[in-house]
Amino acid sequence: MPTFGVSPTCPVCQQKVYFAEEVKCLNNSYHKLCLKCSSCSKTLDSSTVNDHNGSIYCRVCYGKNFGPKGYGYASEASSRSNRHLLEEPPSPLYPPNSAAGGEKCSRCQSTVYFNERVQASGRVFHRSCFKCADCGKPLEAGGESEHKGEVYCRGCYARSYGTKGFCGWQLNARVLSWFETCAQTPKIQ
Repeated sequence: MPTFGVSPTCPVCQQKVYFAEEVKCLNNSYHKLCLKCSSCSKTLDSSTVNDHNGSIYCRVCYGKNFGPKGYGYASEASSRSNRHLLEEPPSPLYPPNSAAGGEKCSRCQSTVYFNERVQASGRVFHRSCFKCADCGKPLEAGGESEHKGEVYCRGCYARSYGTKGFCGWQLNARVLSWFETCAQTPKIQ
């Protein structure tokens, strides 16, 4: 039975959690901004959180770190696209500036208010600034790829920085057959 008049304590920051900022999951009350993946810092909600030994993870990081291993699960091909999550956090696009007191957008350096905040790739953006550096397509958090401090949609990233075949053509999900110019099949004897 809950005790009335006493606010629960967030297990991440150890501060009181008031009703307006409360997210309940895993038998705890968290601040909305404290409920983040322990690996990639992606903001979570009660339906996307996974727990392992008291730490919270998004579905992708939980599966990568604690899911089944073997063919089709945690092979090199599936971990290659998330390698940027294992490396050091990227440097900001512009030098950080907190003179005005709030978080600054990594793209335009203006203050980001909570209702327009998007956190991705370890940085904060305005919702309107969070778009592909090549085509300008608006992005969703978790659907971006990063290269040298810039964020890209998956299509532009694959086209510019994806794996190339022997003949120089980009290899992607649409290219499933061999090209005559680069087919190097060994002869079976």
